Amino acid sequence: MGTCTLPPINFAAVGFIVIYIYTKIVCNNSGGKLNDVFLIENNSQNLLYDVSFQADIENSVKISAEVIDVLKNDKIAENTALKVGVALEEMTVNISKINSKIIDVDIRIKTEDEKIIMAVRDNGKAFNPLEYQPQENFEFGNIEMLKALSKNIKYNRVLSLNQTILEI
Repeated sequence: MGTCTLPPINFAAVGFIVIYIYTKIVCNNSGGKLNDVFLIENNSQNLLYDVSFQADIENSVKISAEVIDVLKNDKIAENTALKVGVALEEMTVNISKINSKIIDVDIRIKTEDEKIIMAVRDNGKAFNPLEYQPQENFEFGNIEMLKALSKNIKYNRVLSLNQTILEI
């Protein structure tokens, strides 16, 4: 008599399926707070603006004006909207100035606890605005203005990307 053998089990596939089903259940039970397989918190309800563009002076001015309009249309005080727009323009103009090649910039702006959070990420040269020291004969925008407009600034360099978070 012949023996009955079961086909080999692909444990990786079974593991993936179990994880996928589990994360779907967790997401469904979170009431919309979590999404996707990585269980990332869904904060899109606070997201006001999200864009990627190539940094140059013309694009920086255009994006800044667009952000000011978006914020004012979302009932953000005009004074605050102008601060965010000026800070955004200063950051992106300076990013384009210190790099000799075209730099990609991602901007995300959201509200959180009565403040505006702006995240600026770029693939340019490492530059921490918190460590900037003005040098003689070196024209580099108004980083001091950026510091004055922001309540808090955080900088990280991760995977060859600059990430600056501003609270206004």
